[in-house]
Amino acid sequence: GVLKDALDKLSQSAGTLIDGIGEMVVNLLPQLMDFISWLMDNSGLVAVALGGIAATMVAIKAVKFVGEIGSLIGQMKDFGGKILDVASNLDFIYATGNTNEMVECNKIAEAAKTALERCGFEVKKAPQGQSVAKNISESNAWNPDFHIPIHTNAFNGSTLGGTLVMLYSMEDKNKRAGKAILNAVAPISPGPDYNLRANPSFAELNGTKAIAVYLEIEFHDCVEGANWIINNTNAIGEAIAKGICDYFGVDYNLDENVPSDKLYRVQVGAFSVKSNAENCLQKAKNAGFTDAFITEV
Repeated sequence: GVLKDALDKLSQSAGTLIDGIGEMVVNLLPQLMDFISWLMDNSGLVAVALGGIAATMVAIKAVKFVGEIGSLIGQMKDFGGKILDVASNLDFIYATGNTNEMVECNKIAEAAKTALERCGFEVKKAPQGQSVAKNISESNAWNPDFHIPIHTNAFNGSTLGGTLVMLYSMEDKNKRAGKAILNAVAPISPGPDYNLRANPSFAELNGTKAIAVYLEIEFHDCVEGANWIINNTNAIGEAIAKGICDYFGVDYNLDENVPSDKLYRVQVGAFSVKSNAENCLQKAKNAGFTDAFITEV
């Protein structure tokens, strides 16, 4: 792939540098032989001159070599990875909004996929409602770098829960991945957050070959938590992407045109007389703004 090509190019550049130095020395030998007598008489002066010429030629080759190294570093930085994001297939009903865990988690997964692709990653998203067993088999066949199950949580119907990240084990590579995503998502979730947890009993943690980071994002069984999730699916997906970018050392590129889940209302007038407000409302509707309305404040 891109990384292998960059490494091959670096190797070729190193070889070119070495070959160039050898060729330079060979080309200088005839001149050295022709002027051997003169060299013996003026050895100090010539040594300085030839040293300067050689240094200049080596420097030219070295600059090219260093340039190749810089290019490689840039390509390595741009290299992302393969990510499989899997939304919950559970249809637990939210406390409000006439929706459920599967629907909202699929919105989050789609937003994360869009953001990660924008940042240079190759991403697959499991279809909505797909079984855990199918998720695991497809993940292991595709061999991604990360496998990310996305869920929302529940407790007693009245408590906010923040973000919980679970891993198969506290092995260093798992902890680094989990911490990167937790540090990105936790600051935006309203409830108190949890420390990383190991949970080897979960199938999507013990059955996948890739690093698996299992997310439980806020409690959906309380009204405040459910409302926050529903109104922030894009923001949550972007935060997941940012955490993955941090793990890989890849620049997170925020798309300013991404919907923010916020509503921006446009006001066309403010009146102290209700009839004037009604006249303005009718003008707005006549102009095609049929969903215009009056609010009393």
